[in-house]
Amino acid sequence: MTTKADILQAIRHKCLDCCCFQPSEIRECPVTTCGLWPYRLGRDPEPSRSRGFAKPPVYTQGSGKAGRIHAAAAGEGLGT
Repeated sequence: MTTKADILQAIRHKCLDCCCFQPSEIRECPVTTCGLWPYRLGRDPEPSRSRGFAKPPVYTQGSGKAGRIHAAAAGEGLGT
């Protein structure tokens, strides 16, 4: 499962890529309109706010009633 730390590390790596792998340039980044700008230093600027980081995957098929309903809607198991 992807963790919040993994996501922030990936954002940091993207910022390094954008700044030609010059860490000092990330701190001085002038592109404040970039969606990743608040996270560029590898930290969450508002750690108490829930943003949906690292949600568990949603399974649509499998055991249980929901899996059977999805399979029937897809035409599986109908004997056709």
